[in-house]
Amino acid sequence: MKKFLLGLAIFLAFAIALYGWSYVLFASMAENSGTMSHHLADRPIAMYLHVIFGPLALLIGGFQFYPGWRSKHPAYHRWAGRTYVSSMLLSGFGASVMAITTNAGPVAAAGFGGLAIASIFTTVRGYLLARAGKYQQHRRWMIRSYVLAFAAVTLRLHIPMFLIVFGMEFAAAYVIIAWSCWVPNLLYGEWYVRKYAAIPK
Repeated sequence: MKKFLLGLAIFLAFAIALYGWSYVLFASMAENSGTMSHHLADRPIAMYLHVIFGPLALLIGGFQFYPGWRSKHPAYHRWAGRTYVSSMLLSGFGASVMAITTNAGPVAAAGFGGLAIASIFTTVRGYLLARAGKYQQHRRWMIRSYVLAFAAVTLRLHIPMFLIVFGMEFAAAYVIIAWSCWVPNLLYGEWYVRKYAAIPK
């Protein structure tokens, strides 16, 4: 069951990564997006950092947790991990700039800004623990990091849910989604590491 859920997560991550990169490959998508068009016009560097490296981290991260992968391919795990960390930091920086300047209002800005800060913090914490040789604690923090990266997926799942199922207007829904896309993820990640990773903090 765990392998199935991880496989499903990787599949969704792949789909959303391709969607994110489409903003780079097809500029018209960003130009016609109500949430991206003003970033493209006013702060393209921040936007491209986020939409290029965020999907890369999302795609790489899932494979890092696949059972047996780390022990069978340690060199790949290390280099993929370094790429993941670099991508998360670049994406997080871009996201923080976009959060501060969003046109969705201060509540949404706080939500997306919190996500950016939490993503950077958990990723740096996990990296430093690996450098210190504290690999079990490193794994805990990278789980926290990845569930935050997975907010890219939950955001896209929440949009149709709020618009179609709950019948909300996009502007109102987006403010809620700025928080709902990542806070439940982080709570789930915290529950998971406490239940299945019984190791010292």
